Amino acid sequence: MPQTRLYLISPPAIDLPVFAQQLKDAFSGGDVGSFQLRLKGARDAEILKAAESLIPICHAHNAAFILNDRPDLAAKCGADGVHLGQEDVSALARRERGGASRGEGIISATNEVSPHPNPLPEGEGIRRAREMMGEDKVIGVSCHDSRHLAMVAGEQGADYVAFGAFYPTTSKSLEALAKYGVPTVEILQWWQEFMVLPCVAIGGINPGNCNVLAKAGADFIAVITAVWSHSKGPGAAVAAFNRAIKE
Repeated sequence: MPQTRLYLISPPAIDLPVFAQQLKDAFSGGDVGSFQLRLKGARDAEILKAAESLIPICHAHNAAFILNDRPDLAAKCGADGVHLGQEDVSALARRERGGASRGEGIISATNEVSPHPNPLPEGEGIRRAREMMGEDKVIGVSCHDSRHLAMVAGEQGADYVAFGAFYPTTSKSLEALAKYGVPTVEILQWWQEFMVLPCVAIGGINPGNCNVLAKAGADFIAVITAVWSHSKGPGAAVAAFNRAIKE
């Protein structure tokens, strides 16, 4: 089985000059396969400015730059891919079907993702993202604890699926966690046994609990707080993750 790699995700808000240095520090700590810019509530111009600054840092370290939520902005800034939540997939699907009401779409006027509690299983949203991004870009999809959503995502053209949250996390509300469920490591084992697409494990992961997920079959370990809030800095956090994954 290939070595599990780190998938870094930004905090929901950043001070760009400071964070650019933090990202460089993170890469100095060891192997990182991907970085996702996830700025919830930021304006389009802020997202594009951050991407312009951070993409060269990622590429200098042979890491993919993934943008959260926004295939339109991902295409505009030259990102390597986009990561979609189930709400994003549903919003894109409604847009493709022409069923969105005025003001409804990928992002609302306040730059919040439009809430669509019942994801559409047909996968039109993933196809729409592919049209916007191009065939050579990466599309990842959050599938929570659902084998069905993961299989649908793969069938409709996703390049990877993400399962989680595996552990308690501050990046998702209690309501969201209750809505989507908490997966167990068995879902990673099942995915690796029957599927070929890479899978990502996310949610409350730290150097002390990541090894069991790596052994279960996670191709990537996605982390936020455990890296950016590490007492010795992001580089030390990345080094600690890499050691734990190899144990």
